[in-house]
Amino acid sequence: MHILIIPSWYKTPRKPVKGTFFEEQARMLQKLGHTVGILFPNHELRFMAISRLGKESTPDDFVDNEIPTYYSFSQSIIPGVDVPTSIDIQMCGKKGFKKYEAYEKKYGRPDIIHAHSTLWGGVVAEYISRKKKIPYFLTKHFTGWILSGKRKEKQAYRNIIKKIISNSEKTFVVSSFYKNELLSTYSLDENKMEVIHNIVNPMFFLDRKPIEVFSPFKLAVVAYLVERKNHKTLFDAMEILNKEGLRIHLSLIGDGRYMGELQKYLKEKDLESQVEFHGLLGREAVAEVIRSHHAVVSASTYETFGVNLIEGLAAGRPVISLDSGGPQDIVRPQDGVLFKENSPKAFAEAIRKVHANYQDYDQSEISEQCKARFSEAAISQKIIKHYENSLKQ
Repeated sequence: MHILIIPSWYKTPRKPVKGTFFEEQARMLQKLGHTVGILFPNHELRFMAISRLGKESTPDDFVDNEIPTYYSFSQSIIPGVDVPTSIDIQMCGKKGFKKYEAYEKKYGRPDIIHAHSTLWGGVVAEYISRKKKIPYFLTKHFTGWILSGKRKEKQAYRNIIKKIISNSEKTFVVSSFYKNELLSTYSLDENKMEVIHNIVNPMFFLDRKPIEVFSPFKLAVVAYLVERKNHKTLFDAMEILNKEGLRIHLSLIGDGRYMGELQKYLKEKDLESQVEFHGLLGREAVAEVIRSHHAVVSASTYETFGVNLIEGLAAGRPVISLDSGGPQDIVRPQDGVLFKENSPKAFAEAIRKVHANYQDYDQSEISEQCKARFSEAAISQKIIKHYENSLKQ
């Protein structure tokens, strides 16, 4: 098949690792013998955003390791707007369609369009589908549709999500929890929605070696440095464990506006020597860090899925996670600890439990079961079946 992927965020020269998992799905389909292209529509809702101020421009279209990659840029012409207007939707759709026509002229008409997230990938996919009668699928990832009061309350947002899901062949939702949250928040057609989890990059299964427990107990966190990721609760748990004599070393992979606040908090707690900031890393570097650690940790208070957790499982490492929604579909009792209470005490107890029982975790079985549930082979089979059924109609 010929499949056009339309992500709502993607890598650019300024942000070379953004939207990595969208590229990974495209390359998964490519490896299976399908023809794949990418069209990234970047619509900026803020009138005075960096692009208008001349600090960012749309990258040139290019072939990225055999995947044609096209960029479409548009920006709101209405100052002070805080919700997508009909003008924004039309502008983004038309700009994206113009780029699509250039893509089709050079590479041919795709059989399937697969958009990731509603704004603005879903908007452009729906526009192209309407004009060209090509079926489109949508995958829902973004936490903002549940966490943002504006998205839940403003009718413009509610109309958009309903329209994009209703007109899709099928909308894939990355966890059972997220599907239920969307259904309870918006007026959506449940028959249009199906849970299909995210994939884990195959590199996390490579060079897998069991690790023995030793001191310090090494934990890895892969998350943006933002308040929702709840790093401070984890730091407080470390403080509790220090007093008990359990020494923790914590590696933080990711960047974000909260870094200064976290560094200040660590200094106040006298935990600076136990925490290492790695910054934003590529997939290979993330895999290398995880292999050298005992467990992967998620303190996040809300997750639609939890790619960081399946990356840890793929490497054979047990995971320790607050029950933030999405991890319910990931963490089995054999995989580590999924705990309910968002408190330093509960977090410390979960870490203590994994440490005390570390030799009981079958690292090989953890990895193999992760492969059976979240590998490219497992997930692609489900997606391609939907593509094929759509083309038979």
